[in-house]
Parts: sequence; structure tokens; C-alpha cells
Amino acid sequence: MEGGGHDDAAFERLRQLGEPAREELVTGMTGTAFYDDTRFACAWALVLCFPTPETIASVTAYAETLPDPDSGKFLLSMARAGTSKRPRRG
Repeated sequence: MEGGGHDDAAFERLRQLGEPAREELVTGMTGTAFYDDTRFACAWALVLCFPTPETIASVTAYAETLPDPDSGKFLLSMARAGTSKRPRRG
């Protein structure tokens, strides 16, 4: 991947893995097996890689439970952006 960073490659790999990866990220985001920052990272990856209405609804529900209102607002704004019709890179 010319000029791409590790995050770009990881997100592309998640997209390639498809629904099983999305399901694992949802489990990671909503489960209790991970630390808060890991759950937030799962939510972030869901917004970037799988911006479907179902995913955005799950991320929105998660964001509303965050104790830090700024983090919740940030994630909600990214979720709303994920549902917009914007061109995708690559």
C-alpha cells in the first residue's frame, strides 16, 4: 500500500474480512472483557470500516453510555459522518 500507514492497512484488512470481523468488533465494543480504551477502539473501527445503519445504531448506543461526554460526542459525530454519502479512499 503506497504511502499507507499501519492503520490504513489494518482497516482495509478488517473490511476484507467482512461480517465476521464486524461481529467481533461489536462483541469487543459491547462486552466487558476489554478495557474502556479497547472498547472505544472497536467502536472507532466499526465506524470507519462498517458504516452500516445497524453498526451505527450499535455505536450510537455505546457512545451514549460513555462516562466522558466529550468522547461520546466525538464518537457520535463520527458515527453520523459514517452514514453520510462520502467517497471512500482506495
